[in-house]
Amino acid sequence: MINLGQKRHWALIINYFIGASIVFATSIKLAKPIASPDLWWHMALGRYFIDTGTLIADHSIFTWSNATSHHTYNSWVSDISLYLLYESSGVGGLLFLRYAIFLAILVMPLRFSVTKNVADNALAWVVIALGISLCWPSLLVKPELFSMGMMFLIVWLYYRARAIGDDAWKSVYLIPLIMVVWVNTHGAFFLSSLFFASTFVGELFNMMFSSSQAMSAKLRKHYFIALLLCALATLINPYGMDLPLSIINLVTSEGAQDYRGIKAYLPTYMFNEPPFFLLDYLILLMIVFVVLIWQKLKIRMTDWVVIISFIAYCVLFTQMIRTTYFLAPVFMFASLDLLSSKKNSILWPEKYIYKYTIIVIALLLVCLIVWRALIYEFSAITDPVGRVEAMLKIEHEFPQAESEFIRDNMPGKNIGNSYHDGGYLIYQLWPDKKLFVDPRYFPFKSWIKSFLGLSLEGGKIDSFIKNNDADAWLINHKRAVLIEWFIQSNQWSLAFIGPVGCVFVPSKEFSGMIEYSIELSKLNNIFILSEVFTAALMQNNIDLAKNLRTYTQDNVHDGHVYKDLFISDLDAQILGMEALTKGEYRQAAELFSNSNFIKYAKVLSAKLYRTFAIDAWNTKNYSIAREWSIAAYVVMPEKILPDIYNLVLTDWHSRNSSENALLPDDGIEWKGFAELLIKNKKKTDDENLSSVAESMLRGNYNGDAYLYQHSGYKSKSKE
Repeated sequence: MINLGQKRHWALIINYFIGASIVFATSIKLAKPIASPDLWWHMALGRYFIDTGTLIADHSIFTWSNATSHHTYNSWVSDISLYLLYESSGVGGLLFLRYAIFLAILVMPLRFSVTKNVADNALAWVVIALGISLCWPSLLVKPELFSMGMMFLIVWLYYRARAIGDDAWKSVYLIPLIMVVWVNTHGAFFLSSLFFASTFVGELFNMMFSSSQAMSAKLRKHYFIALLLCALATLINPYGMDLPLSIINLVTSEGAQDYRGIKAYLPTYMFNEPPFFLLDYLILLMIVFVVLIWQKLKIRMTDWVVIISFIAYCVLFTQMIRTTYFLAPVFMFASLDLLSSKKNSILWPEKYIYKYTIIVIALLLVCLIVWRALIYEFSAITDPVGRVEAMLKIEHEFPQAESEFIRDNMPGKNIGNSYHDGGYLIYQLWPDKKLFVDPRYFPFKSWIKSFLGLSLEGGKIDSFIKNNDADAWLINHKRAVLIEWFIQSNQWSLAFIGPVGCVFVPSKEFSGMIEYSIELSKLNNIFILSEVFTAALMQNNIDLAKNLRTYTQDNVHDGHVYKDLFISDLDAQILGMEALTKGEYRQAAELFSNSNFIKYAKVLSAKLYRTFAIDAWNTKNYSIAREWSIAAYVVMPEKILPDIYNLVLTDWHSRNSSENALLPDDGIEWKGFAELLIKNKKKTDDENLSSVAESMLRGNYNGDAYLYQHSGYKSKSKE
């Protein structure tokens, strides 16, 4: 690297250490399995494009459900590239792509720091570390990865041209060529327009108000021509003018709100979660940028390009999580450019004591960023061989065993499925089988929210399943409410249990034997084990529950912080299941209520408490019914309106009967909960809940309401 001089050899060592730490942290951060459900349907599209010879997809062809066929969605370059890479090199090829792109976005700012002669300043490494940290949320292998790389290329070419001067005029014409590729790779290309607009306006302002920072007339002329060509490049796609117009319409219309239900499209300011800490890093990089820009402003050198572009992309950063990485190249190259201004800068002090102070501050900041990155990747450091082996496998969250069962046992069937599983299933099963839905979202906008929001409390599952008549359903274990409905249904029977989900077939076609995936015996992840255990608990399948307990004991690493607690929890749930079998319901309810890992155990406990409340209600023992209703409300992980309703009803009857004097002073009083019911009445389809509460508050309730046995189902018991 840059020679810092004999007297400062230790500073050189620190610089090397900082650089190596960033590279190491980035390498470990990238050491993750392929986990994007979007990847599979992108590769399915790539295969479709190659097989059919078209670049315009019929988006209804993969599914049997009601899907719209035409969308101006253009990603054929990335779709075909990912498909060919996977088919030729498998998972390893996709991992290589991820590492290659991140290596490129690390090398470009490093090379620019050498060009600007700032590589020997430790603050340059702070800038690079902060920029890379903004890219970590974009680890998933999908077209978005290409967008990140191309955004870096464009910003690098611009700042490189500024640094080199007139001799770089030819290189600016690479920018529209990159845009031609990007337009056909990923729809996020349009967000580069902010950078083009910022540089155009900024260069004009520099020319008028800050000539020392402006491009030369020759270079500016060629750059502006290149910008015009970039606009024309957006038309070079299979859809022509329709593509940019559709994107403009999406961004400016109310249709953009359709995607706000997806986490990746939510505003970034709503999250500062580990391991990314996006808002923390935004604040830190803003502080760094302000310090850097101030060093120029105080000597009356205003660079309008860096100011306008930085502000624009900071605003974009806050709008949605999916666009955070666009700020990274803008911040990195602008900051390195600002750092090169050494005149009267406190960042380039003459005295060694101040130089070393800057090095120490930079070292501490980079160590903080690196430590935050690595603390969540401990297993990759302690067991690198195991991590590499895991990386080279298809991620456990994809329904591999389930798709094999469907392929072997259900030829030509229409398969119903959970949203996130659709991409993998399409890649594995289409065209022999059509699926219900996949994570593309946009072909299913007319009904997808109703499917994602299905719950027992709403009582809409029956009608939805009847209106979408599949030959079989694969329900992901994460959709516990749907699995519970299918298990309780008389029309459907559980045919297969895998690590990812359950396959249900019409009861009239069920052979009478449940098949269990051999992959269950290999599970070593507590979260997945808990999801499968939930399915066992819903069936009261004690044999499967005991097997899962054995798999936990044998497969989960002994050093796992939650292993012993989890096994103890499973033991309690198995005892609860055995108590249910024996008819010892109160003991079962108590065992289920103490679960820490199996959320459904508390749900089941609440159902039992509601049953006890019904029994007491039938004998008009209202104070006991009140106690059980409170128990159901307290134990339930998510407070639901039927439990609140039962609490209101039993408390009112207790206070308006001879039992009133016996009620404990527990702070539970029906009026406050009745007001809560009325406030949330739009969240349920049963108007009876709020109407009873309203009549109570008005003082004209006649005492003839029903209790609810469980969410969405009315008890037959009546006063």
